[in-house]
Amino acid sequence: MGRSIIAWLLLAVVFSACEAPSTPIPVGASTPLPPTEDVIVVAPTLQSTLSIGIASTTADYLDNLERLQEVAQVNTFDDLSQAQAFDLAISYGAIDGWQQASSQDIILVMNTQLAPLNQPEIVQIIQQSIDTQQVINVVDILGVEALYSSILANIDARNQLANLGYPDGLQLSAFFEASPALEAIGDSLRQRNIRLNLTPLQSDVEAVLSQNLAHLIFLHRPTEDFQANNALPLLRIPISYRTSDELPLSFSPMGFPQPQS
Repeated sequence: MGRSIIAWLLLAVVFSACEAPSTPIPVGASTPLPPTEDVIVVAPTLQSTLSIGIASTTADYLDNLERLQEVAQVNTFDDLSQAQAFDLAISYGAIDGWQQASSQDIILVMNTQLAPLNQPEIVQIIQQSIDTQQVINVVDILGVEALYSSILANIDARNQLANLGYPDGLQLSAFFEASPALEAIGDSLRQRNIRLNLTPLQSDVEAVLSQNLAHLIFLHRPTEDFQANNALPLLRIPISYRTSDELPLSFSPMGFPQPQS
């Protein structure tokens, strides 16, 4: 019996010596937690259910595009039949069955203080070198109205310029506000040997004229918004829109419709 107890004690001592010593934990230290992934909280965004369609012939000329994009989902359309898919559809032109907004005018302002426009004969040739009917045919917008229609034939304009001392035609500086008719107007002048160096208008019209910064200015303004000497209205472009009666609207300075704030 005594020998058995002694044997058991010896075995306990041996097993105790084989155990790995425990690592002491410093006082006050906390057990580290496993790393966690970063959590990004995304605030919910409000998706507007209002949809606005803009005709592809019109989209580049809106002065309220940013305003429309703030309140609705905005897309362009190429065919008028696609306009029915939108809560508000906007297009240049006089479109049957659509409501009419205000119109816009294309206006030519001539700086008659700057040579060679200080010659009345040159001014008259320039005025008569813009074939407004040709421009209307090119822009292909329903209901565009010609406000000026005294036209010189190409050869007559070239001959008159040559007789006035300009056999190679005229090279004129021109400031412009973007419009769907500007390119066609430039083509009409170029056919009569009058070429334009175009620069976007970024200052007041009176400043351009008083400082003689350009021979010509092409303005694109709401009808009757601009009156000045030596200003010749060329074209009038109507604006149409289609919407439900339930959608209250206001209008931008250029006459384009927009949902009320």
